[in-house]
Amino acid sequence: MTGMEKFERIKEFVAEDLERTENTIFHLLGTENRTLVHSTTHLVKSGGKRIRPLLVLLCGRIYGELDERLYNLAACVELIHLATLMHDDVVDNASLRRGSPSVNSLWGNKISVLTGDFIYSRVFLSLVNLVGSMEAMRSLSRATQIMSVGEIMQVENTGNIDLSERDYFQVVERKTAVFLSACCESAAQLAGAGNKDTAKLRDYGTNLGYAFQIVDDTLDFTSENEQFGKASFKDLVEGKVTLPIIHLLSHSDGNVKEAVKNVMYGLGGEAMDSIRSALHQAGSLSYAQNVAEDFSRRAVTSLEGFKNDGAVNSLIELSHWLVKREW
Repeated sequence: MTGMEKFERIKEFVAEDLERTENTIFHLLGTENRTLVHSTTHLVKSGGKRIRPLLVLLCGRIYGELDERLYNLAACVELIHLATLMHDDVVDNASLRRGSPSVNSLWGNKISVLTGDFIYSRVFLSLVNLVGSMEAMRSLSRATQIMSVGEIMQVENTGNIDLSERDYFQVVERKTAVFLSACCESAAQLAGAGNKDTAKLRDYGTNLGYAFQIVDDTLDFTSENEQFGKASFKDLVEGKVTLPIIHLLSHSDGNVKEAVKNVMYGLGGEAMDSIRSALHQAGSLSYAQNVAEDFSRRAVTSLEGFKNDGAVNSLIELSHWLVKREW
């Protein structure tokens, strides 16, 4: 069974819920402005794994049938993610998103930023009018604020080849882990979970977020463009120092450091080949993979005490799949 087939099997438990969420996303983005219609439609239809709404739906399903508020919550967390991606593409001057032209490459940076702002405002209006949970709003608002800080920290560390693992994990926590944690937490709150269950699901999301980002950073060096939706070494070319590179630099000589600098300065080619070879020789990719798998195990451990029903089993399978994925 391929990785894609395994992921589709995980989603089967909430397949109808995901379809309903997708329709809700388009409904929440409704507007008479044609530019906004085109830019948001292009972004939503460009694909994506829909991990964040999947987490909301699975966490909600632990407690039975879903009501309309949970579908709206699932749509809102995906829209927050999409708005973040739009702003990221402007910051990174990216021309592609998931293998398709980015919004900023088609409509320019001004429209891209303003479309992201529109999505954010529509999300929080929807959280007030359609979700109606102060706890969920507080959780997602806090997570969105922390994500912004994480993005700024990443920009501040652009080109910093002395970045430590500790600082790297601080960025990962703020950029990715906090928001996945909030997806699980807000779904549990809305579904009526008690404090103990909510804390467990929040921990699951946190650990899953760390694993997800570490695997993403590793795939930057191993995946083909068609699979991953972006060019190999894209992060390093943009000056982003991730866990495989941090490990590599601590286990290599000055020649490797110079090769890393050359890639950052746009002098790829042979430097990329040297780095790719050095990553394997130093065991840096295996190291990063092992760290991701450790976080995946922690995520599964967080679910101990829950009844092994379809939703919980899907969350466990999601954690296993995530660290083995190739895209």
